[in-house]
Amino acid sequence: EKKKPKRVSVPKEIPLANVNIDIAHMLLSLPRDLGLHPDTGKKIIANIGRFGPYVNHDGKFKSIPKSESVFSIDLAGAVALLAQAHSGPAPIADLGPHPSGEGRIEVFAGRYGPYVQHAKIRATLPKSISPEELTLEEAMTLLTEKAAKETPAKKPSAKKVAAKPTAKKAAPKKPTTKKSTLKKQ
Repeated sequence: EKKKPKRVSVPKEIPLANVNIDIAHMLLSLPRDLGLHPDTGKKIIANIGRFGPYVNHDGKFKSIPKSESVFSIDLAGAVALLAQAHSGPAPIADLGPHPSGEGRIEVFAGRYGPYVQHAKIRATLPKSISPEELTLEEAMTLLTEKAAKETPAKKPSAKKVAAKPTAKKAAPKKPTTKKSTLKKQ
């Protein structure tokens, strides 16, 4: 049983004229095992994928910036990259704890404008209110209005009764005719 030789694509950054045996060995050494993550103790791997060089840790991927190389990145650089990947959007303003005592009310800059969030409820800010001028009371009213809108559950749509398929009538079979073949002598 023969084993197929390992094959690796040459990245766009490396001109084909510059590929020699050393570069080929470096490419074939991928994926590189950088070591264990200091917090989780799981492996961090550097490799070149479909969208360029990346680091992988516990199923999370983060692209390596153009300033670094997949061959030069070390464990500390990979941990820093992965820390950036896991951080969510930073709040613009923290309005304080929710009066019920559960979580905080924060203002975020969203794709469609600023919004206020508490737990899983997000309410967009009206254009008349700027995020800096928003008070805790205004945020509470926006969140309660949004929660009231989301409360009614959607009614299941009425199921349509499927029409019974009509049976197709079989086409009458035509009698087959036997062709006679002439033998050449």
